[in-house]
Amino acid sequence: MNAQPLAPRGMTPFCSRPHEYYSGRDGYICGSGDSFVTSHDPWLLTQKIDLVDMELFGIAAVAYDNKLPWHSFKYITDDANESSGSDWASRVSYGEDLFIEALKQFK
Repeated sequence: MNAQPLAPRGMTPFCSRPHEYYSGRDGYICGSGDSFVTSHDPWLLTQKIDLVDMELFGIAAVAYDNKLPWHSFKYITDDANESSGSDWASRVSYGEDLFIEALKQFK
C-alpha cells in the first residue's frame, strides 16, 4: 500500500489490522498493494519482496480474522514492466495445470 502521507508506505491508513501476515511456511515474500506494478520499484527491493499480488493481502487478512491456516500458490505472469498488463492477460491461464498439481499435495 502506498498512501503517503497518510501512513508510511506499506501501511494501510486508519486500519487496525496487521500490515504483515505469515502463512507459517518459509519461502517467498509476497507484497500486496492497491495497484498493478508496471515498473521497477526500489522500495519493493528494500523490503525484500519476491513477488507482488494485489489480492493476497485480502485473502490473508480474512484467514487471520477467522484464525484459519492459509497457503498461497502464485504463478508469475509478468515482470512488472511496461508490458505487464498484456503479459498478464496472455499468460494467466498457463498456471492452471500447475495450480491443480499443487492442490493435489493437500489430499
